[in-house]
Amino acid sequence: MIKQHSGEYNIEAYKKTGSTVFGFGDMVTVTAGLLVRATATTQRDAIIGSIQRYVLDIDEDYADQTAVPVLVTENNDNEFLMPVTTGTAVQSMVGGEYDLDDHAGLDVTATAVKVFRITAIISTTLVKGRFISSDLNT
Repeated sequence: MIKQHSGEYNIEAYKKTGSTVFGFGDMVTVTAGLLVRATATTQRDAIIGSIQRYVLDIDEDYADQTAVPVLVTENNDNEFLMPVTTGTAVQSMVGGEYDLDDHAGLDVTATAVKVFRITAIISTTLVKGRFISSDLNT
């Protein structure tokens, strides 16, 4: 699960896509005005944040386009704990920019989109860092 580690918390409501499962902490973006899970190719500026509730197929509002809370990642000073789901985190990766693996983790073997800058290695499967936008290159 992706969790904010430091900085100000900014929660905003977004309408979710109906009949879609979301896990708590999944990274999300907006398509056609509705939340969808982020993918490995989701561009930096398209990432909204992490959904702050589970949406399961047994939920009363599962098929509806109801508003759900999203922890917005727009503040580049906020740090997040990010699971490494592809590759192994090593100290030499600190300062590097890497791609999402999917909506729930980081791929430290991919650097095509570069959405997340690692600031510390917690373990081989968990890092701390910041989401970056297209205009933040340093």
